[in-house]
Amino acid sequence: MNRLDDLFGEAPYGLVHLDARLRFVWANEAFVARTRLDSAELYGRTFAEVFPDLDQDAERVARAILRGEETSAEHLVRVPSRTDLSTTYAFHLVLHPVTWPDGSRGLSVLVTEATDEVEASARLAIATERLHLLSDLGGQMSATFDVDRIVELTAELLLPVLGDACAVDVLDDDDPLVRRVTRASSVHDGMPTSSYPGPVTSAAQIAPPPPVGQVLRSGGLLRYPDVPAGLVDDSTEDRVGATVVVPMRARGQIVGAVSLARFGASRGYEPDEIAFAVEAAGRIGVALDNARLFATQRDMASTLQHALLPQRLPQLPGVEVAARYIAGTAGTEVGGDWFDIMPLPDGTLGLVIGDVMGRGVRAAAVMGQLRAAVRAYALLNLAPGRLLRHLDQVVESLDDVQLVTCLYGILDPRTGAFRYAKAGHHPPVLRGPDGYVATLESPSAPPLGLLEMVDDAPVEYATMVPRGATLLLYTDGLVEERAIDPDVRHDQLTRGFSAADGSPERMVDAVLAAMGRTGAHHDDIALLAVHLPDTATPPDDPADEARFTVTSAPASVSAARHLLADVLASWGLAPLRDTATLLVSETVTNALLHARSSADVHVHRTADGIEVEVRDLDARLPSPRAVDPDDETGRGLHLLDELSVAWGAEPSETGKCVWFRLALPRDRDR
Repeated sequence: MNRLDDLFGEAPYGLVHLDARLRFVWANEAFVARTRLDSAELYGRTFAEVFPDLDQDAERVARAILRGEETSAEHLVRVPSRTDLSTTYAFHLVLHPVTWPDGSRGLSVLVTEATDEVEASARLAIATERLHLLSDLGGQMSATFDVDRIVELTAELLLPVLGDACAVDVLDDDDPLVRRVTRASSVHDGMPTSSYPGPVTSAAQIAPPPPVGQVLRSGGLLRYPDVPAGLVDDSTEDRVGATVVVPMRARGQIVGAVSLARFGASRGYEPDEIAFAVEAAGRIGVALDNARLFATQRDMASTLQHALLPQRLPQLPGVEVAARYIAGTAGTEVGGDWFDIMPLPDGTLGLVIGDVMGRGVRAAAVMGQLRAAVRAYALLNLAPGRLLRHLDQVVESLDDVQLVTCLYGILDPRTGAFRYAKAGHHPPVLRGPDGYVATLESPSAPPLGLLEMVDDAPVEYATMVPRGATLLLYTDGLVEERAIDPDVRHDQLTRGFSAADGSPERMVDAVLAAMGRTGAHHDDIALLAVHLPDTATPPDDPADEARFTVTSAPASVSAARHLLADVLASWGLAPLRDTATLLVSETVTNALLHARSSADVHVHRTADGIEVEVRDLDARLPSPRAVDPDDETGRGLHLLDELSVAWGAEPSETGKCVWFRLALPRDRDR
């Protein structure tokens, strides 16, 4: 051993020798100094006795070398400090077998301290994890414009990296709080398990906890040496732990706050963790702001589009019509799909459906211009091909030229003759009286905006729509689906349309159901169905209409309700009685109160229900207003919106007309 002291006693690295039972037989000064041990504690004791917290893998490796299964090995061990339990040292061991002069075997172990390297590696791993988290935040949140989804992603992604529980509070321009979501990654002592996952959705009635309110007002970050009551769950008591509340910002404004909590003693937040939380909150704030900007633009475009689409379809003798416009999911902008149906001076019917390629306010505005142009050209009695040629010139004259697909046709309800032309649009589909469905295949001209590529106007085609048949026009959102063969989708359309029966309203709904378009979908959809009944109904058939006038006499409104109930009973429409009488009562009462005139009521029987018009002498159109639960008035328009299939208000020659439409329940046998 003296020779070992002479050779390695002052070596700058630690060196020890162990016997075959892994007991210390020698250690140099560097090892003693690095392990903070007294040499008297080493000799004769095993590695496991000196370092009771040593992992078993280190001893397994050492014994494998003694057995000759390994010639050498390297191992990293972590040893807690004996004086400071919060400190752990890391050592790198290189083990070699040795044979002593007496023939016995042992181990020579080269020991170097690796604490700094291990800590640096741990810091690098944490930094890498956080970079991945920021990348996930950016990637997943950029894929959605749904505020609720962004809030939920925030809670999902921040845990457990930045805490055991968190709460996300989002501000809104109108309400003090639009949503509060709390989440926990695991259950800890003192944390009620009943609180999770527990998202709160009726946030307009909930004030933020005081710490959150302070952050939202000041814009500063708050730290707490505990977990305040009610901050991340519904606990009524403060608990041991640590909390940080970080504001979320976008464009210099506070848009919300993220509250993060860790439960248990000695589990606070380090400065680098807080800096990371601030960075994450900033990115979340930008995502929330983008979602709100998108929602504002989408609402604007949607409002514009709905205002430009027909508010109600005309009721025409010998023709039954139905239409639908269905916007895409919340994650997409409003498109430029549109439809229209126009009675022409010669008794024919102009039908148009189209799709402006593009989204947002611009697409909706272009759609409105084209719809107005089609109506003007249709009144000039232009043939379908010529009309599309003129419409192409309108598209080319726009500042920002966009491609538009369009189909325009003229249907004569008296003969069933149908002439049409199309520019880049899907062909019409015809369902015969026997349920057989045929696609009116015909070559198409290029989309509007590209017709200059052809010399002549789009080719005009002609067919006959027999009595009892239904014509269906639609935009591409109905049949086009990512990763699905278009032929498969058209087969689904054919089968769904063939199986549909009843009024055009029911047929349209049946087609949408068959195509899986009753829930969320990517693209906008417009459909227009025109049905020629087996027997044409003469105009103004007295059996299908009822008219009466309501005066300001006290019993007049009640009499109107009873009269309407009797009419519906005679038409076999008793299931509509309660709703119809309620809505007539509301609209008539509004006319008597605000117009201070009598009200003329016109009830018209439709294919699957009724349409009611209430006319008065006041030209001012009604507008909905907010009502409180205790208000006894002001609910008329809200009831119309909730209970009718469709409703509207429009000026008339002598004042205004408020109308609404009701339909029989879909499951009723007729």
